[in-house]
Amino acid sequence: MGKAPALIALLQDTDSWTQGCAAKALAERGMREAIPAIAALLGGRARQGAAEALGRLRSDAHAPDLVRLLRDQDPTVRDAAAKGMLQLGSAAAVAALDAALDRDAGLVLRLPSDDVVVRLQPIEALVRRLRDPDSTIRVRAVELLGKCADPSARKAVAGAIGDVDPNVRARVAGILSSGGDEETLTTLLRDPDC
Repeated sequence: MGKAPALIALLQDTDSWTQGCAAKALAERGMREAIPAIAALLGGRARQGAAEALGRLRSDAHAPDLVRLLRDQDPTVRDAAAKGMLQLGSAAAVAALDAALDRDAGLVLRLPSDDVVVRLQPIEALVRRLRDPDSTIRVRAVELLGKCADPSARKAVAGAIGDVDPNVRARVAGILSSGGDEETLTTLLRDPDC
């Protein structure tokens, strides 16, 4: 505990690597009092370390910040944000991801890991993506829903069987053919595009 003030001071260092390492070290020690100082790093070059630390500290208040970082240009930052979201695993994280998917439909294409969706299951937002005008987004929404264990996700996938795009229908066929009911499979087999 005696080293916490020194680690907190390192969050102000001019070197972003030092800042990120200090943020992660504080998180490993469970130093929740450092959350405001760590959160201040989210807009700078140490955002990767800050995202990991906030997730580890389970800072639900920063779930929207982590979701914002899922759209970062740097893939290592996106990955850190995804890991942070998974560590949160809370209703706040689900709500933040849900809202982000509604604001930015293309986010489903840029998620660094399917695990974020599988674990947090923002099913309602993914179902809304099934109505997106971009068929690429609809295909990805079907893929992600197909990985969710919730029965409503599978029902939504089955509902996409009538999509106008053959790529969407083919993805639905692939998901539903493993464990789908006989009526659904019959419908799939009659579709020349599947």
